[in-house]
Amino acid sequence: MKPGILYGGNYGSFSWKAVELAQAQNSELRGLPPIESLDPPTAIKRFWNREYSHAVIPVFNPTLGGPIPSAKSGFLEAGCPLPPEGTPLNEWVDVFIKLHQDEIFGEPLYLPIEFSIHALPGVKPENITRLVAYSMAVDQCRKGIQRVVGRAFEEVPYSDTGKAAQDLSKFGADPAYKIQEPESALLEPLSHTAILGPAWCDKLFGLQTLWGGVQDLPGGNVTTFIVFRNLSSL
Repeated sequence: MKPGILYGGNYGSFSWKAVELAQAQNSELRGLPPIESLDPPTAIKRFWNREYSHAVIPVFNPTLGGPIPSAKSGFLEAGCPLPPEGTPLNEWVDVFIKLHQDEIFGEPLYLPIEFSIHALPGVKPENITRLVAYSMAVDQCRKGIQRVVGRAFEEVPYSDTGKAAQDLSKFGADPAYKIQEPESALLEPLSHTAILGPAWCDKLFGLQTLWGGVQDLPGGNVTTFIVFRNLSSL
């Protein structure tokens, strides 16, 4: 088993930020390298296969109706117990923690989920017709986009919020980038495309923010993350 903190997503994603938060709150985690995984189910599988010592997993978001669907499927696939069907949503996290108390490290992490719409520098807001985004992100923002922007966009599915921002930045700097990352071809045409991602994508990837605070519940959209620790790492 290697020392490291697994998370589901890419650099710049909400799960990446949750690892930062975990390291800020727990000195034992500082110095452990963050380890990208394709998605939460992959991170869960790798953790239970004891590839790495720790994992940070999103488990609950009220805007999505409670348990995170992708994480829930990952736990089921790994054979991990979940709260019984019908568990009240206000008790779900507490029941989950009791089921996994031997593997959970520290207190739950509560990460505010704030989305913005980003584009390459110089792109005009009125020219945006396409919105590239991870499907779960769009599900949390349709009403907010209508409220803030006043119109809808063509939705283009992408594998991860952080990856969409990173790919837009790199593709904008070098058109040949899509040979390395074919998915980035979905970002064309760059002058009419924006990505839906975390608020910090502008500074992290050199993008401009066209509209901020487009999540459906301003100030009320919070995801609960849990830090897991393999007992054999002690």
